[in-house]
Parts: sequence; C-alpha cells; structure tokens
Amino acid sequence: MLFFNKNINDIKQIERLLKNNSLNINPNDYKKILKLINELKIKMKYYKVSLYLDDLTNLLNQKFYNIFLNKDFEIKRQEEKELFKEFLQYIKANNMNCIMFIDFANFKYVNDIHGYDKGDLLLKMFGDFINLYNVIGIRRGGDEFIIIGNKEIIQYLASTMRTETFLKYFNQILGIKKIITFPVFSFKCLDLKKIDESNFKQKINTILVELEKEYKENKQKQKEEILKKYFNDNLVKKILSYRKNGF
Repeated sequence: MLFFNKNINDIKQIERLLKNNSLNINPNDYKKILKLINELKIKMKYYKVSLYLDDLTNLLNQKFYNIFLNKDFEIKRQEEKELFKEFLQYIKANNMNCIMFIDFANFKYVNDIHGYDKGDLLLKMFGDFINLYNVIGIRRGGDEFIIIGNKEIIQYLASTMRTETFLKYFNQILGIKKIITFPVFSFKCLDLKKIDESNFKQKINTILVELEKEYKENKQKQKEEILKKYFNDNLVKKILSYRKNGF
C-alpha cells in the first residue's frame, strides 16, 4: 500500500468504531477523540490525500492515475508536485521496479448474472488482498487495476492469483463453489536508475501500452486455460459463448 494509504484506512476504521459506538466511550471523551482525529487529519493532509483513494477498494483511484501516471495530464498544482515527488521517492526507496496490469475475466457475466452488488464485493475483496502487500495498487476504472511493486512481490502475486485456493476463495462470495471470474494480467519490470521526475510518466505509459497489448493478445488464451482447468465442459461453453467478443 502507498505511503499514506494505511494511515488513512486506520483513521476510517476508528471513525467507523466511533460512529457505531462500539467502544462504549462516554460523551465527553467522544468529543475529545473526534477533535484529536480532526487535528491529525489536518497534519497528515488527510483531506487532500483522500481525494486519490477509491471508496470501494481502498486502492488509489482513477484521479491519482490521471494526475501522476498519465502522460497526457500535466501536474500543475504545488501540492500535486510535492505528492508526485514523494510518490517517486517511495517507489525508489522500496525498489518497486515492476508494473502489473490486471483486468478481470468474465466480470460482465458476474454483474449480469449475479448482480452488481456481488461484483462490487468482489472488487472490494480484491482491494483488501492487494493492500496486504507493500505495493502501490491503483484502480484505473471498472475492473482494471495497475499494481506497482518489487519484482519478487509482483511475481508472488502473479503465482498466488493462479492458485485454486485463491480463485475459490475469491469466488465464494458469489454463493457458488465454482470459479467464475479471475484476474488476467501481464507485468514488466523497469530500470529505476533511469527514472526521474522528468521521464517517469512517459516511461510508465510506454510500459502500460506494451502490457495492455500483451494482455489483449493473451487474454483469451489465459481465460481458456483457467476455465478448462477448473470448470466442467458445459460451464466453459456457457461462459465463453456469453459474449464472444470478450467481457
């Protein structure tokens, strides 16, 4: 998770406990705690940083992607320049030298057949999974994600997301014992020594274009491999024929 993400999630958790009065705090102490939390939010730039968090997954959101990764958007505001500098420093300090692009196979099938509420729960669960690791997780939109992390962690995530245990656990929220949806991904590493503030966005975009191209070329192959490994023939035919152009 990113430099500020954990702190913000911790504050949100405390606020939820206070709202539900789960801690049985007396009214006077309750007001004092709220005041302290608000002071803490101001110190850690909570209100500015929380603009970049996705409410559903607690990962970084499309706004963050557009400002700090998309080469077509210029970083203009001083606070954005400062955050961008901190972002890049964090990447280098943690040797986050790999980028992964993820899209979920059969997600339209999930939303159409099982409902959008179940689809949202799956995305939230995936966000919780990514936030377990020291990576930068970004929800670019819908069921598309970008993960930035150290090569070893990215490789571990890739292998974990292909295990039967992960796939069954991830799909159990649909109320069935079958594997319906799963992440399809590609990843690539970069030389952090050649990255600085002037070329970061350009290099990231170049890699993302390559990853999306690779993803599109291999998407159907990956889908069919997973489906045939874990599904019976009738369900494979049903899902693959649901929308032949991909979903």
